[in-house]
Amino acid sequence: ALYLSLYCLGRGLTPLLVVRDRVFALYAGVLAVETVAYGVTPWSLSLDDTYKRPVYIVLRLLSGGGFAVLLGNIAVLSVRIFGVAKNHQIMGLLMTVEWVS
Repeated sequence: ALYLSLYCLGRGLTPLLVVRDRVFALYAGVLAVETVAYGVTPWSLSLDDTYKRPVYIVLRLLSGGGFAVLLGNIAVLSVRIFGVAKNHQIMGLLMTVEWVS
C-alpha cells in the first residue's frame, strides 16, 4: 500500500510542480538517486538480518518512486524539448514504442 501511494503521488503530483527548466533538474536528481539506490542494493543484502529487509525495502521504494516521477513527467519533458506543436507526434511515438515493447 505504501508503494502504491508513493507511485500515485510521484506520477500524479510532480507534473504539477515541474515547470520550465526544472524538469531537467528533476530528471537529473531522480536518476542520481536511482543510481545510488541500485549501487547500494548489493551492500544492503549483505547486512545483518535485522537491517537487511528494512534497508532493502527503502531502496526499492526510492527506486519505484523515482520511476513513477519519471513516468509522470514524460509529457512535460517532451514539451520542453520539442515544443508544444510537436508534442502530440512525440507522445504518439512514445506510446507506440511503449505498447510494442
